[in-house]
Amino acid sequence: METAESHLHAAGQALQQGHAREALHEAQAALRTQPESGQAIALMGLAHTMMGDEIEAREELTRAQQLAPRDSKVRYYSYLALGRLGDMPAARAQLTYFAQLEPENVKAKEALTKLGGPVVGLPPLPRPPSAAVWYDGGGQSLMDSGDIAGLREDGEPPEGADVIPCPDCGKRTWKGWTCHLCGAQLPRPGAP
Repeated sequence: METAESHLHAAGQALQQGHAREALHEAQAALRTQPESGQAIALMGLAHTMMGDEIEAREELTRAQQLAPRDSKVRYYSYLALGRLGDMPAARAQLTYFAQLEPENVKAKEALTKLGGPVVGLPPLPRPPSAAVWYDGGGQSLMDSGDIAGLREDGEPPEGADVIPCPDCGKRTWKGWTCHLCGAQLPRPGAP
């Protein structure tokens, strides 16, 4: 069975062998199964660069960086493509991001040093996602960590699909086993 990963691998191999059009087709095949793949789009940008299509290359690279700003491969492919286009300031910026994402990569640090060091004043990379879903012992979703910010001072969550009134204290709480405010047992879904 063909997967997005197998197409991405084939696209990378084709690029290493200088077969840009084949790489472009493989990256497009990866997008059919993973439409938001930043790596596939960045590989398309690199393939367009090798084919001399600068406008398409820059559009694809920008799109890939927007979709996957913390993907080190997207940054690396962007660095290669922009360097090939002769845009050394932009290539150096992408290599700076790549080195931030892979701080143990010695070759990246050496290449960055040869280019004049990391770019100063770049916008910071977006923070990694930190949302976590909390579950009770029965596997019921209680809340997402992003919901914590929405708590009022009295601890009540805003109304929503996973929020019910507590039968004991009357305040809103998340569905689950117990009220997060007073500790009362909550009714089980489907219980008589």
